[in-house]
Amino acid sequence: MKPTPRGRPFKSGTPRLPRAQRRESLIRAAIACFVERGYDATSMDSIAEQGGVSKPVLYQHFDSKHDLYMEILLTAVNQLRERVTAVLDNTEAPYDRVKAVVTAYFTFVDEECDASKLIYTAALASDQQIFSVVQSLTHSLAHEFADNIAASADVDKPTAELLGFGLAGMLTTASEKWFSEPNDIARDTAIKSLTKLSFFGINSLEEEPAEYEA
Repeated sequence: MKPTPRGRPFKSGTPRLPRAQRRESLIRAAIACFVERGYDATSMDSIAEQGGVSKPVLYQHFDSKHDLYMEILLTAVNQLRERVTAVLDNTEAPYDRVKAVVTAYFTFVDEECDASKLIYTAALASDQQIFSVVQSLTHSLAHEFADNIAASADVDKPTAELLGFGLAGMLTTASEKWFSEPNDIARDTAIKSLTKLSFFGINSLEEEPAEYEA
């Protein structure tokens, strides 16, 4: 290696990447740090080190740790929301619709582990804006569920909203427990159990159809 004028070997830095590619690389590095350490314990220094760049380079792409985390969290939240709401638009029969929602939620949690952990741990962050993003996910899903319940069951709007929030809360807490704690419950078993609970719970508001009588 040719020495520099001062006689020291020249150390090349991180290979220069196109800006968009570098940004994606830094997002992946940030996700790894946030998933491992959580929001509060992660610093821009640790993200820069994980991404193999200097901190000034990191700040060329993101103004702050908060902005970086919010971008990642919003992406994860929107992906989950889109997965769930998409199946509502593509199913009609009440039982099939409930099963599709539960399946979409648990499949996302099972297959998108990093995104799921970010969503579940965001509620533990000290930043109120971060917590509100996760809260907005639950609320938006609850309103979607409420609209569908109101359209398929003979209940008034306040009752439909109450049930919608109940279903959204059940999915959130049950999936978090299933995801976070070691257990022997297969995904399909979890989906089947929660589908039956959700469907028969909602349908118990009306007279039990003959085909479901014991």
